[in-house]
Amino acid sequence: MTSYTSSLVIDSLDEQASREGSAVVILYCDHHEQHDQTTSNIIGAILKQLVVKDGRILGSVRETFQKTKNECGGPELCLSDLVRMLKKSIVHLYRVFICVDALDELRSKELPELLVLLRDIVQELPNVRVFLTGRPYVEAQITRHLTRAVTIPISPKPHDIESYLKKKLEMDTEPHAMDDGLRSNIINTIHGKLSKSFVGISILHHACVTVHLLTITRRFLLVSLIIDAILEEVTVSDRRKRLNQMSKGNGLGDVYTKTLERMKAQKGRKPTFGINALMWVAYSERPLQAPELCHALGVEIGSQCLDPGSIPSIETLLGCSIGLITLEKSSNAVRLVHFTLRGHLSNTPTLFERPRSTIAEICLMYLNS
Repeated sequence: MTSYTSSLVIDSLDEQASREGSAVVILYCDHHEQHDQTTSNIIGAILKQLVVKDGRILGSVRETFQKTKNECGGPELCLSDLVRMLKKSIVHLYRVFICVDALDELRSKELPELLVLLRDIVQELPNVRVFLTGRPYVEAQITRHLTRAVTIPISPKPHDIESYLKKKLEMDTEPHAMDDGLRSNIINTIHGKLSKSFVGISILHHACVTVHLLTITRRFLLVSLIIDAILEEVTVSDRRKRLNQMSKGNGLGDVYTKTLERMKAQKGRKPTFGINALMWVAYSERPLQAPELCHALGVEIGSQCLDPGSIPSIETLLGCSIGLITLEKSSNAVRLVHFTLRGHLSNTPTLFERPRSTIAEICLMYLNS
């Protein structure tokens, strides 16, 4: 679990956290580390940030830890012990801000458990404020477990994109494949041209209650994937060629391919729902409304009737598509994340099986049911 400072939330916390006895804990979830991002590890990471001062564990916490460990009789503490120690560490502080960024990157089985624990902590300890970020499809789970949640739609501002790109360039694993000219071109091209196609602008206001930030940065995913694709090249020349391709609307194929591979790696029926949702949105003659897409994916070919229990929610479909389809709230229409994705899907013949025939068959079955 990675400690991470998000510019979208930290400014809202500085004034209150600067008071004596306040603490800010910020964690970032990464889909590359999903196997390590268990609920126990998340709670343990929060606890660690609160109790480790100057590289040392506070004496009272160390004693409690050793006592609890002896009672458990094992090398690791169980989740309930970690939660109990976390509450003891929080209770004497004036204010504690717990921020968990990118909740949508957690495994689906971990998210409900984490939300329940955070809810219990907030209810028991009034000095705790919780800030969460994630793509829109996790909003339903958050509001189900945290009924008093306040949601604020946000999108990255231009300087957030620039800061993100600079950070990625600082972490470049092939620094010999970069020069000042290319670095400047990458920032100017992605920040000045590509990002205008991918992100919108909104303002995050301050709030003093428990707040959950639900990002609507559906196209920011592509900005991240584009810079990753450029930095995968190992020479200055190849990186410059990749940047030029993408600036002309080309070269996004690898970006989409990697996202599709990640979508297919999901468990259960999620890959099927994700692929079918992409098929309907890409091949429909007009933009589909959210209920239309949900009902279409609830139809089982060969069945004589429609089972209402088989109709997935739009939140489920957005999650299964890993950001490749988006919901336009003003019109309730479902769209592809970017117009270039349609061309990539049409050039990937093995992804869908007889898409137009399948859509026609399902429409006829739906009408007959």
